[in-house]
Order: sequence, then C-alpha cells, then structure tokens
Amino acid sequence: MTFPYSAQEDRKVYNKFAYTTVPRIYITTFTGDVYAMFDDNPIPNYTELLDIILKLIE
Repeated sequence: MTFPYSAQEDRKVYNKFAYTTVPRIYITTFTGDVYAMFDDNPIPNYTELLDIILKLIE
C-alpha cells in the first residue's frame, strides 16, 4: 500500500489536516481493516510490532 507524500518545510498544508499526529505505520487485518496505527513519536520497536502481528495471526 502506498500513500502520496509531499515534503513541505513550512508544513502549511500538513497543519490544515493534522490536528495531532499523522500515523506512519499501519497494521491491518487480512481483510484490510486497520488494527493498529503508530506515529513517529515514539517509533514502535520491533517487539511491539511483532506482538501485535502475532495476535493477528493466532
């Protein structure tokens, strides 16, 4: 899955839509439902991501 990205140093457009943070990592179910989202503050570590993925495939 890809998302369009437009880097902007002044964050003018970003600030119109991002009231808190913009998720950077999405974990979805096999049917495409979003199960978990993470932003970059703090970035989740390998163990956190693995735990969620293992719960989904059980």
